[in-house]
Amino acid sequence: MTTALRRYNTLDTMGMVPVPTEPQTLLVRNSATVSREIAGETIVVPICAGVGDMEAVYTFNALGGQLWRLLEESRSPEDLIAWVIRTFDVSPDVASADVCSFLADLREIGLVEPAPALAQVRASATRRMAG
Repeated sequence: MTTALRRYNTLDTMGMVPVPTEPQTLLVRNSATVSREIAGETIVVPICAGVGDMEAVYTFNALGGQLWRLLEESRSPEDLIAWVIRTFDVSPDVASADVCSFLADLREIGLVEPAPALAQVRASATRRMAG
């Protein structure tokens, strides 16, 4: 997807390109963003030097908006895939492809980043205790 298409894109058409991720990789929203929900869409604006970068406004469809809200806290791609499977009753292959494509887009444009190391350690400990 080119930069021109990505901006102002609702990300309604999530591609089927799987993105390899490490099993314990946690992602979180980039803190240099502001987001709001307006008329059923989530609008995200990156912040540069305290000012919104209005040349890079992103909108997400309903699913993208829900995933964005979940990324307010550190989440692994696997957590998000499991959530999509439970919430929308789709196959693991479809959920994985859609979530991985969405996360790849978010990574490419800098809207998500790896969670801080402490969050990674806490998540690992929680998974060991739950297992």
